[in-house]
Amino acid sequence: MEPQIDTPNDSQQAPSKYSWNYIFENGYYIPLFYPLVYWCIPDHLIATTIILKLLATNYYIHFGKFYDYSTHCPSITKAFVRLTDTGYLATLMAYLYPSTFPVAFNIHFMLTISFFFATQVLGMKDMDGTYPSPTIDSTFAETWMHAIHTLPFLFFSYQLITSTKNESFTFQTYYQTVAWVLAWFVFIYIPFRLITGDCVYSILAADENRWLQMAVVALVFVVLFVSNWIGQTITNRK
Repeated sequence: MEPQIDTPNDSQQAPSKYSWNYIFENGYYIPLFYPLVYWCIPDHLIATTIILKLLATNYYIHFGKFYDYSTHCPSITKAFVRLTDTGYLATLMAYLYPSTFPVAFNIHFMLTISFFFATQVLGMKDMDGTYPSPTIDSTFAETWMHAIHTLPFLFFSYQLITSTKNESFTFQTYYQTVAWVLAWFVFIYIPFRLITGDCVYSILAADENRWLQMAVVALVFVVLFVSNWIGQTITNRK
């Protein structure tokens, strides 16, 4: 089910891509802050995470008003309610508390595999990927959206393979990751959907096939198990 959006007037012309307003709203300038962020926090994963979060937040600040959920809550809210958005917290958690690395790795593994499986195999669309305004640079938005679902996982994978630390992947870390996902669903997703009616992910739409929904949900937990097993296998071979 596609979201109800405000359709721009057919006579409205696309703004110039060279206008300052177009550049500002789409956030072209945000990646330029990477050197400054890295200078403040000399960690490529954290610096990348901050830049990606700024891009996503900037998008909803300027363009969230074009989606129906914004009539029920501030437009910036959507930048903090998706399961993907908990990945930023997982990254910060692993940075501050290294012992939680396995849980953070599992979360990013799941986010990456689930995203590409849903979009490339099942052909599902991002519910906010309709880009209802000519002021949106859809190519740039698609680029950083794919980066959000790719770069953190690559950083965590590299750290898992190259680190001399023996990360502890156990059944406990698997259960903790499952608890993370369930906590997001109960305490963030359900309240947001009840308030706004926005299903966030097309697979969770009310008119979607129930068997397909259950299969995808089950797949998420299988992916988490596989991720934890991979982490355990790699660390045991160090």
